[in-house]
Amino acid sequence: MIDFVPGRLPAPCPLKPLKRISPSRFVGLLECPLREVWRASSCSPLLPRSPHALVGLIVHEMLKLAALGRFNGQGVAEISAVWESKVSDAETAMRSNWLESHFVPLRDSVRNLEVQKIRTINRVSGMTWVGAAVAGRSARSGDFVELWIETADHALGGYIDSVEESDRGLVLRDFKSGLINVPGSDSDEVKPEYVVQLELYCGMYFDVHNWWPDALEI
Repeated sequence: MIDFVPGRLPAPCPLKPLKRISPSRFVGLLECPLREVWRASSCSPLLPRSPHALVGLIVHEMLKLAALGRFNGQGVAEISAVWESKVSDAETAMRSNWLESHFVPLRDSVRNLEVQKIRTINRVSGMTWVGAAVAGRSARSGDFVELWIETADHALGGYIDSVEESDRGLVLRDFKSGLINVPGSDSDEVKPEYVVQLELYCGMYFDVHNWWPDALEI
């Protein structure tokens, strides 16, 4: 935490060497190395996080739980209760942070929060992997959720949201809760940083398992 003293600048955050970079932050590192070092050093943010980004984290967690089979056999009411619990937990944490407390409640700062909720419930309702009770692995042989992978020198590493063996072959999948296409584009072109992220995961998977994935999905 940064200590603020009236009339003085906040205490500096000690920066740590960047020992490993995640594929999801690779493009960010190229754009601004200092920002990534600051992030990796767990320095307290000087600006509040976007409430939309915080809701995105909740959506991502719901998708991960669905892929692990958490919602198998459950109806809308049960899934909705989990959503509301996660929103409540997020708001509790925000109230303790003076930078973000004014965003509470999220229903006032994120105008489409109910839409996000409905879309998420509809999405996770269709993700039924029967018997996927073990964290990190689904019921199907060869399927994984949150699979950790890294290069031999440990310089690049991260979690692949989903690895699935299907009729199309081996599929690597990353969950995104926000806009995935290039802003202002009329095409279906995916944001370059997402393309780079999946391509890095693809290369790392081959490096570790000697098996090229057949498809990459967002």
